[in-house]
Amino acid sequence: MAAVDGHGTTLGYCDTSGGTFTDVGQITSIDGGGVSRGTSDVTNIASTAREFITNGFYEAGELSMDLVYDPQEDTHEFFTTQLTAATPALYYYKITFAVASGTATYLCGGYVTACSPAIEFEGALTASVTIQLSGAATFTTS
Repeated sequence: MAAVDGHGTTLGYCDTSGGTFTDVGQITSIDGGGVSRGTSDVTNIASTAREFITNGFYEAGELSMDLVYDPQEDTHEFFTTQLTAATPALYYYKITFAVASGTATYLCGGYVTACSPAIEFEGALTASVTIQLSGAATFTTS
């Protein structure tokens, strides 16, 4: 099994899950895009060890990214526009992994919940963006 290089991975957004996605520019890292499922402890007095069951729903969690931030760049302005909208809209976010052959993607809807610029005296303007994912996540490979 070969390692997959993160270079070339893209993250795009679209207002529909099957539309044309707009890739976000100047991303330096992406965190998230995984799912988790809670558990309930059902251990009782007759148990001989701890016992758990999984809860019915999984949670897509959060997706966050760091980028070299340009407040006038359209894909960066999108995040602040969504964050400050009177009625935030659900958008779909798709990570396309840079695999050697074929495709591998992660897709889920979500809402922008944070966009935090960071300014350094001798450094690039950067920002961290957080998206609360909502609904079913889809993993595809081909």
